[in-house]
Amino acid sequence: MKRHISTLLLILLTLVTAQSRTDADSEIVESHTFLIPKDITKDVNYGFREAKRSAADIDVIVIHSCYYAQADSFNTDGCISQFRQHNVSPHYIISRSGEIIKMVEEHNIAQHAGRSMLPGVGRTHLNDSSIGIEIVNTRTEGPNYIQYNALSRLVKDICMRNHIRYIVGHSDIAPTRKDDPWCFDWQRFANHIHQSMAYIEFPAVNQNLMAHNAN
Repeated sequence: MKRHISTLLLILLTLVTAQSRTDADSEIVESHTFLIPKDITKDVNYGFREAKRSAADIDVIVIHSCYYAQADSFNTDGCISQFRQHNVSPHYIISRSGEIIKMVEEHNIAQHAGRSMLPGVGRTHLNDSSIGIEIVNTRTEGPNYIQYNALSRLVKDICMRNHIRYIVGHSDIAPTRKDDPWCFDWQRFANHIHQSMAYIEFPAVNQNLMAHNAN
């Protein structure tokens, strides 16, 4: 019982501390709580095709940005409705509050990458070998620190189940069509990931990852 109480107090302290920090001075931090995404896969019948991919089939994570093209840009339900309209879907979407929503099972092939090529490798049709993650942010307002922390936890969780080797942005694999993720701090994110997973590669099209979209 004492152990459970201590664990709950630790979680509450972590949440209070995180909420008290500002985006300007915050860093990506580790969280020791279990990752349990909100699962809406049963409600999503569009934007993917059923498959039986194994862990060895999945070696790429593609990071995207999206926003709702109405008054409330950060409305996650609005973003999901737009996916439905265009018959596309990521595997996961991260809301402005840091909530992780699972839309497509990882073993299924989500339609998120489109016409694509892995830079430095030349492999195309990356939907087949990737997991897509959308972050709710706009072209002028990048992800907040809560979203970076959620993304870091999600990426590490995905890597535990799959043979991930590459992490790329949508603009890296489709540079003539896409420019997201917007205002994304690749240097901070890559440095954090490399602390525990030094083998992960971040192949950018322009071979200058640390300057890519970090404006």
